[in-house]
Amino acid sequence: MLQVKDLIVCFGPAVILEKINLYVGEGEVVGVLGPNGAGKTTLLSAISGILKYTHSKIVRLSGEIRFRDEQIDNLTAEEIARRGLILCPGKRPFREMTVIENLRVGGFLCRSKEEFKRNLETVFNLFPILKSRAKQVAGTLSGGEQQMLTIAMALMAKPKLLCIDEPSAGLAPLVRKTVFEKLKQLSKQEGVSILLAEQDARLALSISDRSYVLSSGKIVAEGTREELLKNDVVRSSYLGL
Repeated sequence: MLQVKDLIVCFGPAVILEKINLYVGEGEVVGVLGPNGAGKTTLLSAISGILKYTHSKIVRLSGEIRFRDEQIDNLTAEEIARRGLILCPGKRPFREMTVIENLRVGGFLCRSKEEFKRNLETVFNLFPILKSRAKQVAGTLSGGEQQMLTIAMALMAKPKLLCIDEPSAGLAPLVRKTVFEKLKQLSKQEGVSILLAEQDARLALSISDRSYVLSSGKIVAEGTREELLKNDVVRSSYLGL
């Protein structure tokens, strides 16, 4: 579904990502693990097409990104989103807007009222708490509810591949577990492929089919949960386990 080949990202003279190669298969959950500053957010931003706009004056990209057998690194972020590759930033709803208003924003790609209603029903089935909070201002939600709303906004676009950035950030342990259970449910029941950038290796490995370990802009290890946990150097130096 997604193939990244020899991706290099530079901010001015600084190399942020160096020759990144990864792939995500149909229906897979693939983790990108690493500490703060490893380059995880930059990677997702490059894949989704927003990096060259948010840092247009200083960013340089090379390499190739393909989604569903189409090269997309030359497309705009909107064109990429319309093909079904959706970026979900961590816990960033529009705080001054209500839950349902945020979901309307997330559903901007819906082509009809009927499609919007179907997507909304899917979201409310996955996150029933949001249905009961529909008229509540997003900024008054708990941290976990805001994270669920951010994911729900991305799901309103009916993604084929969801790129989600640090979904556990700032959440209490029990809330983190709930959010990750929802992501697993999304993959298994809805068939959505997920590329998950996450600092909490234990949580990410618990739902990922495969993972890549990113350190200082380079992939230093890759494999299944079992393969990564067998490597003592990877466990102690990069996963903190």
